[in-house]
Amino acid sequence: MREIRLRDKIHMFFDLGAEGFPPRKIAFFVIVFFVLALVLFALVNIIGIVFASEPSIKMVSGTEYISNEEGQIIARLQDSAGNPILGASCIVSLLYPDKSFVFIDNQMQATTVPGNYYYSFLTPETNGVYEENIRCTVTHNNQQRELAISSSFHVSAGLNLIVEVSRSQREQFDEMLAEFEDTQAKINFLQEFIDTNLYTDLNLMMQRVNDLNNQFIETQEHIDQTVHDSVSTNFNSLYQKFKQTYIASADIFDTN
Repeated sequence: MREIRLRDKIHMFFDLGAEGFPPRKIAFFVIVFFVLALVLFALVNIIGIVFASEPSIKMVSGTEYISNEEGQIIARLQDSAGNPILGASCIVSLLYPDKSFVFIDNQMQATTVPGNYYYSFLTPETNGVYEENIRCTVTHNNQQRELAISSSFHVSAGLNLIVEVSRSQREQFDEMLAEFEDTQAKINFLQEFIDTNLYTDLNLMMQRVNDLNNQFIETQEHIDQTVHDSVSTNFNSLYQKFKQTYIASADIFDTN
């Protein structure tokens, strides 16, 4: 029963549509709809193609620097599909934190990466935020276009302080190392002097002491021998004299 009612409603809808809109009008509306759809599709494709090849510029560089180091400003040119843009002419200007110019309209060079352009410079000593402005002239659809972009980088007082402290510590370390090496050289010289001179002199002195000691021993032995010989000789002489005196005395007593 429910299926019959739904089928009747569908037939009633198409019968009313057929009676309310003549076949020619329906065909006309169908044709117009398809034409509009085709035009819209074509416009979307054309707009997509145009915008897909639209050139753009963006910054590649941007970092913290310390003073007096090499810095680089790098920009990239490409279309919306990511294809690099070659043969562009780019110039760059750099401003101090007080917005005075460090340099103006310096020519940038193409890198080995297609679509990238750079400029190298030495970072100034002044701390703060530096503004960089890039303008590039490109050829797009046989027409010259100018693209511009601005960015900034920071010369950090904190990094400069760290570098200064590190440099100071390095200088102190180098001084201490130089003093240590000088002291080591003096110690080596003194050791060499001791080895080549003092030890030699000490050995000579010890040899002389040994020689003197040997001479003293020999002299002492000679003295002892001389004294012994002298005492023995004198004793024998005295003994002989005493003996002769005793004999003489005995002869005197015997005569009486």
